[in-house]
Amino acid sequence: GGDYGIISGQTSPSWPMMMVDTYFEGQRKAAIKTDDAGLTIVNMHVRAVPVGLEMEQGTTDRLFLENCLFEDIKALYKKVEG
Repeated sequence: GGDYGIISGQTSPSWPMMMVDTYFEGQRKAAIKTDDAGLTIVNMHVRAVPVGLEMEQGTTDRLFLENCLFEDIKALYKKVEG
């Protein structure tokens, strides 16, 4: 539930971040909202959310997804106005 499952930002030393074995269901806006986190995501299951990953317009990020399953979503990725 909630608007987002995770809201991520840049780590303090700007190192990439890894998430393993995660499950998201029923968020109102997106499973993950990211802002320059450098995410590596392995074994993620996302179900019944409008968007898998959301970012603000004009920002960048490095994403790597492996072995991820998306069910009943409208968009995998979306840029929104901040």
